[in-house]
Amino acid sequence: MRISNLSQSLQTKRNIYSLQNRIAEGQLRLSTGTRIQRASDDPTAALEGLRISRELRHLDSFQRNISDAQTWLSLADGALQQTNDITIRARNLFIQADSGVLGQDERDAIASELDELAAAVADTANMTRAGHPIFGGTSSSSSPFAANGSFSGDTVEISRQVSTGVNIVVNLNGEETFGTYDAADPAQGNLMQVIKQAATDIRAGADAGQHLNRLDELTQGIHSAIAKVGARQQAVEQHEERLLDRRTQLQAQRSTVLDTDIAEELLELRQNEVAYQAALGVSARVLSTSILDFLR
Repeated sequence: MRISNLSQSLQTKRNIYSLQNRIAEGQLRLSTGTRIQRASDDPTAALEGLRISRELRHLDSFQRNISDAQTWLSLADGALQQTNDITIRARNLFIQADSGVLGQDERDAIASELDELAAAVADTANMTRAGHPIFGGTSSSSSPFAANGSFSGDTVEISRQVSTGVNIVVNLNGEETFGTYDAADPAQGNLMQVIKQAATDIRAGADAGQHLNRLDELTQGIHSAIAKVGARQQAVEQHEERLLDRRTQLQAQRSTVLDTDIAEELLELRQNEVAYQAALGVSARVLSTSILDFLR
């Protein structure tokens, strides 16, 4: 009888400790919203959760690259649109200066405006992203185009990985975009040279119309660059859309694998609390047995 009472006492204590642990674990699952606190809780689900978290981190990295690529391409597009506006204005001034009815003061005014337009082209051609020239390759110079139009950059492509195995080029070749510098014949050089040469000729009373063909060729280069940037922006947007869809899928999978079922957990917690209170009642009766009862 003594052994029976002692065994009952020990079993009651074990039940109480077990219920205390289950209640504490249930409260932890509710507070964290995660049903797996240790890998041993569900090894298979824990491994799947790690795999999903790993892929989500990769997606975060791709998202940062996508955001950076969008900034690069947006800056490039803005610079190119400004340059296109400049070429339109320059063309109008070329035609106006070639009308044959302008006095010297008017020709000088047109030439001065063209000089300003050439400087504006240089400014847009030297557009940077975080100190890196958009049209200068990997050049350490933040101004790959000098005021006279000479180019000191390179043609190295800069790209960003936006998905597994997919890289999008975010910069543009400065010479392809604005034309190649020609020290020997500025009239056949890049956009800055042609506009500045036209200004010089207009001041001297020479024919400005001779520069229209070259200006149109260079303008076509700007249009091609705008189309190229637009295609890249579209590609980046498509990859971002796929990334967001994949992120939503993974988050749903992770929720299924790891998240606590709140309603089920609350029900189980309540059941454990009721069982715990009952165990305490039994314990009070069992443990109240005096030492004299065991010695009878």
